[in-house]
Order: sequence, then structure tokens, then C-alpha cells
Amino acid sequence: MPKKIVSILMHSLGMSVLGASLVFTLITYMEFFAKHSITYIEPNPLILSIETCLAVYGVLYLAHIYQKLVQEAKKTKEPNCKKGGR
Repeated sequence: MPKKIVSILMHSLGMSVLGASLVFTLITYMEFFAKHSITYIEPNPLILSIETCLAVYGVLYLAHIYQKLVQEAKKTKEPNCKKGGR
């Protein structure tokens, strides 16, 4: 596969994982405020391992995006201001 297609697929998966984590967080908070307790149990080991892999991928993707953001911020330079305020 060309590198551009792989990049698009990886970004799509990463954004999907981050979006799903936001939705799950909202559901968790709504349940906590409604029932004042939270209990989540996943009995299927395959589903649990897939969820764990996706969570790890989401953290790595977020770290990658943050690293790119910091690199871009370092590349851009603010114009030098002249002394005297003008």
C-alpha cells in the first residue's frame, strides 16, 4: 500500500479511538451522576484484549499528534519586534 493511504488509515483509526473514548467518558459520567456508582465488566477475553490494544493505540496516537504539534511550534518563529514599540 502507498504510504499516503496507510497514513490516512492510521489517522482515521486514531481519531476514531479518540472519539470513542470521549463518548465512553460522557456515558460513564452520565451513569455516575444518575446512579452514583459505576461497574463495567467484560467477560469476553477477546473483546477485552481488543479494547486494551485500541486504548494503547489511542495513547500512542495522541502522543504522536502532540509531538508533531510541538515540532511545528518550534519550527514557526515569531517575527522580531523592533525596540521602541513600533
